[in-house]
Amino acid sequence: MAKLAIEQALLKARSLARKGEISAARQLYETLLTRFPKNMRVRRELAALVDRNPSASRASLIPHLKRMASQLNRDEIKAVEEDASGLLEKHRESAELWNIYGTASARVGNLEQAEHAFRESINLQPNQEDALGNLASIYAEKNELDAAIDYYQRAISVTSGSPDLIVRMGIVLKKRGDFDAAQRCFEQVLSRNPNNISALLFLGALLKLRQNYVEAVSYLSQLMSVVSDKLYVLKSITNVPVGYLSPSLVREVQESLDRIVVKDEDRGDWMFIQAHLDRHKCDVHKAFDRYCTANEEKLKVIKDDLTRQKHKRETQLKLIRRWTPTSATKAVGIQTLIILGPSRSGKTTLETMLQGSPLVANAFEVWRRAGRLAQITNMQVSNWQEAEKTGTLLARQKSPEPLKLEEVFYKTENTLIANGTPILTATSPGFINHISSLADLLPGVCFCYLKRDLVEVAAQVFATNYGQKNSYSYDPATLLNYLDWYEEMWATTAGKVRGITLKFENILADPQQAIGQVEALLERDLKVRDVEVGSFETTSPLTELFAQRFVAQS
Repeated sequence: MAKLAIEQALLKARSLARKGEISAARQLYETLLTRFPKNMRVRRELAALVDRNPSASRASLIPHLKRMASQLNRDEIKAVEEDASGLLEKHRESAELWNIYGTASARVGNLEQAEHAFRESINLQPNQEDALGNLASIYAEKNELDAAIDYYQRAISVTSGSPDLIVRMGIVLKKRGDFDAAQRCFEQVLSRNPNNISALLFLGALLKLRQNYVEAVSYLSQLMSVVSDKLYVLKSITNVPVGYLSPSLVREVQESLDRIVVKDEDRGDWMFIQAHLDRHKCDVHKAFDRYCTANEEKLKVIKDDLTRQKHKRETQLKLIRRWTPTSATKAVGIQTLIILGPSRSGKTTLETMLQGSPLVANAFEVWRRAGRLAQITNMQVSNWQEAEKTGTLLARQKSPEPLKLEEVFYKTENTLIANGTPILTATSPGFINHISSLADLLPGVCFCYLKRDLVEVAAQVFATNYGQKNSYSYDPATLLNYLDWYEEMWATTAGKVRGITLKFENILADPQQAIGQVEALLERDLKVRDVEVGSFETTSPLTELFAQRFVAQS
């Protein structure tokens, strides 16, 4: 009987040790040793446990922690992940080790494992800045933005306001569409350190988004005074409409650009900046030639299958022609306004205008990560949050039940209603790919398509340095084909959905009339007053050159 009691107690002590509850395990071993002082197994396991007391464990781990930190700096990520996993077999009580393990897991893309590791670290040491901030970053990556902001606030509270964490929280707030709160974050950091590189860069980008180009250039000029040898800095400051850079600032940027030694893979980006400068110097012909060269350089690096993209669009057009919408019910709570249009068609301008209404909140292109609608065409997500956690979609056949608003836009409907914002606007060129799913699954959804001269749009897209996923924009023929397809997609869909078409030029000429048309579509008075529209650069010379060079050939 005594032997059975010892075995059960040893199993319990080992379990506590594995969970990292060292003091409880030690207490149980010592109790056993008091009752059975000659039991050698109890003595051996207690002796082994002594090596795992926090101070001894920490001391033995320090060399490993230093080595793995150095490996992380050298991007030896897989080795760190494997080493940390092995060390955790013996040192599960180390918050620092769990944090390093989570960092390595995140950098190899295993967000689920990283989240678990950071949570373990926080459980062991609740006020650990690194783990709190890292967990916030995981939630931001997964687009669980409210959770990300919550953990950033916790991390900031234990660091007395870490500038890096405040900037990172500002980025998430911007992503959520809370531009005022995001701006306050960046300004708070700059009030302490006017030369904080990240705050200057992201505040400049936010002000450009809000079409406040004068202030944007002011902050980006300050950024140039701190660091002027980076392409991303020069790209940000030159990518504003013509007329906002003084001649002296243009010369300063040109001198910085000339000093940069360019790698082959960066040559396209370097050429785009040079072309922007040529436009600021009012030499449109030289700028256009450089844009052509820049696009050719980008295509060399990307080497994407443009023919495959064209065939995919043709398939999507056939599907939308055959689509018959289901009967949509009118929205009871939150109404959704999807603003459609290709890049550079003015979607963000209209959305910014509508932000003047106390009834409207925006989702600001949250579709950037939610290309997942391609996977839920003809199916329904049963548990979006769980699907996000596992990295897979748990889908079932499409049912009459509409997709929940927060499942699509990562917004909580109850929060929107509580804030008195019954309308959610969302913009993204990619919405056109999923318009049938949105119309079928979102109750009361409305669509507003922005019409703009397609050659002017093409010229602006051609002069914009996009990322690799928009590789079609670097090839003129494919770009024109894409714009024709986009126009036809809307023309084919327009009669099947609740929607209107607005001309971008009319929005600029008479903003109030445009808002009136949106109000009629939504059947609501949006109470927008004193609408301001940002300045827009005339692109007619660039448009004319694009037409001469490419449109005639297509």
